[in-house]
Amino acid sequence: MGKKVIVLVFACIFMTSLISAVPPITTIISENTNIQIIFPKFPVHEVNHSLHLDFWAHNGSNGVILENDSIYCTVNIIDDEGESIWRIESVSFRHPSDPLMCQSCFHTFVEEGNFSKIGNYGLNIRCSTLDNSTLGGASIYNFEVTYSGKQMSSSNAILYVPLYLMFFFIFIVIVYGIDRLPSANATDPDDMIIKISYLKYLRSVLFFVLWMLIVGILYISSNLSFAYLPDTLVANIFFKLYYICFGLTLPIITVWFIYIFAQIIDDRKMRALWERGMFQQKI
Repeated sequence: MGKKVIVLVFACIFMTSLISAVPPITTIISENTNIQIIFPKFPVHEVNHSLHLDFWAHNGSNGVILENDSIYCTVNIIDDEGESIWRIESVSFRHPSDPLMCQSCFHTFVEEGNFSKIGNYGLNIRCSTLDNSTLGGASIYNFEVTYSGKQMSSSNAILYVPLYLMFFFIFIVIVYGIDRLPSANATDPDDMIIKISYLKYLRSVLFFVLWMLIVGILYISSNLSFAYLPDTLVANIFFKLYYICFGLTLPIITVWFIYIFAQIIDDRKMRALWERGMFQQKI
């Protein structure tokens, strides 16, 4: 019964991870009129990381670069709930003095605290002439903030399916093997030990392999949840479980070694008794 419960728990973790591996949809919208606004596109940004935003403003009719002595630009970033998380009314213009920086562009810096939540964000850049004439332009761009800063697709998620199936198959094989292996020495109907079974040591080794397999599954599940889910609740649960299990690994290894050495010492004592013509009853 206990082994069936272990298999059921493992299957639930497996299915939850696969269901979680559904990437969100990111839309990109760009619109410019008269003033053409150009900036490097970043469909994905890493959570809790700052952003250096550089963009260029050109006259849409003749391609002349526009500076802040003729136009002013505002930048606004909103989250997926429509809340403005960052706004600057007048973006500074960077002149071509430093060859390592962008040339003749507008530059602004967004601190990492503004990207503390995973989800979709909207960027709005608007530029207009200083005299508020009809010359103006805007660029609207949607991007996604993820845990890893990388865009994950359904094709990437499918790559994890064989890995999970392999882990699940190994898990079932190990559980079946543990059930078939002896847990103690062979005895007769009177519970008298008649043979030392060394396969019981392999049973202990398989239990440890099973434990490390569960730790690995929890780690992969947490990473997939962080990468795909817009909310970090499930990902944090998987990561906390992984953190707890990984922290228990060292004590488990210590107890595991003590248990195996205790079995070895007990078997050696038993063999010594046999050599003297004595038998030890199983406790």
